Amino acid sequence: MRHIILKIKYDNKREYLEGFAKLMAVRYRELVEKSNIDCIIPVPLHKSRQRERGFNQSDILAKYLSVYLDIPTYSEYLKRIKKTKDQKGLNKDERRHNLDNAFVAKDIPVYIKNVLIVDDVYTTGTTIEKCAIALKKAGVKNIYFLTVCTGETNL
Repeated sequence: MRHIILKIKYDNKREYLEGFAKLMAVRYRELVEKSNIDCIIPVPLHKSRQRERGFNQSDILAKYLSVYLDIPTYSEYLKRIKKTKDQKGLNKDERRHNLDNAFVAKDIPVYIKNVLIVDDVYTTGTTIEKCAIALKKAGVKNIYFLTVCTGETNL
């Protein structure tokens, strides 16, 4: 999986994301339906990193999931406002604080109560946690998440 994720992120192998979304939709459809998800929100990249990479893999994954689960995707509700170091290579404490105040949620309609956050890799949970904090501050009631895989950490 590590090899595939690196290919997606750094070798522009976006085509792998549709397969992952399809598998995730098949595996987690029942749980997603029981959770009454109102929308899918991808973990955002900072605008400079997105410019550098040319795409946001989490956004592409979320859009495919949206099609397979028939749930709208809204990437405009969560923004990364702080340019941070790549989480890869940081120790646990550095990871926890690297993303402090990195995300802000805005303009979330009142009818959106249950959100599914989508990202490619879950390692320590810091990214999901910081996104969830921002979304909670904006009024989201329940937050769930899906990732393609879990990362390995030697922390």
